[in-house]
Parts: sequence; C-alpha cells; structure tokens
Amino acid sequence: MTLPSILIVRLAVVLVIALVIAPSTAVRAQSAVADELRSVAESGEAAAQYGLGAMYDAGFDVARDDAEAMRWYRLAADQGHARARNFVGSLFKAGRGVTQDYAEALLWFRMAAAGGDVLGQYNIGNAYFYGQGVAANNPEAMRWFRMAADDGHTGAQNFVGTLYRLGRGVGQDYAEAKRWYRLAAEQGRGVAQVNLGLMYANGQGAPVDHVSALMWFTLAVMQETSETRERNLKLRDEVAARMSTDEIAEAERHAQAFRLAWDR
Repeated sequence: MTLPSILIVRLAVVLVIALVIAPSTAVRAQSAVADELRSVAESGEAAAQYGLGAMYDAGFDVARDDAEAMRWYRLAADQGHARARNFVGSLFKAGRGVTQDYAEALLWFRMAAAGGDVLGQYNIGNAYFYGQGVAANNPEAMRWFRMAADDGHTGAQNFVGTLYRLGRGVGQDYAEAKRWYRLAAEQGRGVAQVNLGLMYANGQGAPVDHVSALMWFTLAVMQETSETRERNLKLRDEVAARMSTDEIAEAERHAQAFRLAWDR
C-alpha cells in the first residue's frame, strides 16, 4: 500500500474511532490526518494530489472549492493518475471550476479509460448516449457501457439493460435487458431496480408479474436518500392497487428477505 493510501485509510479509521469514543475529537483527528495528506500532495505525490482534489470536490474537511478541486485533480492527472483524469473530465462536463466543455470532458474521459479507469469508460458511454462532446452513437455507447459493465460498474450495467430493452445500438432483447438490470439491481442500483420492476409490471419478455414488480419497486423505495423516491412510491402504489392482499404480502416478504441478505 502506498503512503497516500495509508494516510487515507488512517483518516477513515481515526474518524470512526473518534466518532464512537469521543465525537468532539473527530474534527481534530480529521484535520490532523488531512494536513498530513496535504503535505504529501504538496511534495508531488499523485495519489495524494488526487485525494486532496477529492476533498475539495466533496467539501470534506475543507470548504468545497471547485477551482481547488480542479487544480489538485489536474496535478495528479498530469502525472498519469487515471481516476484523477476522469474527475478532471467530470468537472469540465459539469462546468464546475471551469467553463463547461463537453469536448474537453470527453478528451479527459478517454485518457482515463486508456489508463483502465472504469468511470472513464462509463462516462464515454454517457457521452455517446447523450451526444455530449460527440455525435450521439448508440453502438459506441453500448461498446463503452459494456466495457464498464464487464468491470462491475452498476450504472453501466443498467445502461446496457436499457439499450437492449429499447433496441438501440443492438437488437432488442428483453431477456438480455432483464439480465443486465437484475445484475445491477441485485447490487443495490436503485434505477435498475425500478427498470426491472417496470419490465415485470409491463410484461416485457414474460407475462405480467405484479409480485416481482412490487418487490423491486419496494426495494427502490427503501433507498430513502434517492432523489426519485417519490416517483418510486407512485410506481409501487400503482402496482399494489392491482394486487390482492396476499400478493402484496408475498412481494413485501421477498423484498425484506432480499434487503436482509444485502445488509449482511
């Protein structure tokens, strides 16, 4: 493990201990290790520069500062740090700390992907899917999403499912769509849980299955921090209105069993 990685692990461990034993010491402990990380970053260590950029990006232990996030990410990226290159691209895409520039974002995503970064692969897929910085191209979107999906990125797995469901960039195949949605849904990806529920509710690729639909909508609703929770509640309630009491109870049992297994 490299020195910056050790510092990051130490930061996490110290914070957990401080919060459990003496919450009032958490901020002091956090600052001490963060200062150590900054010292290493200033010495030119790419991984520490990336970590410091992430701190400014998220506002962790420092005031959120997009320009500083970009500065530190860029220092790491210029040394070949693949994940930092991805986040340079993300800031260009969002127009945070710099003027929004989709073409420049895509350039950085490509450099990240060339270094094996799965987020870079996923973001290139998004660029081709939405036509941001490049002409929309579904086959290319599928190629990049599939690359990231095969590396375990659940967002990419969800998009692969969507492209199969819509028949965009690939022949329409509901069975494949369900397979990819399920792969992401079983790892807790809320949007994939909703998409899988919709396929069951609409009878796409198989007869309508309200029990399975309600199970997946219920699991999506359980993710209370989701920005789309209200929509998921509406979907759940619409399906439940077409079901018997026993069917609803069965779906809720399945959802609770899945959640218990997931939380272990």
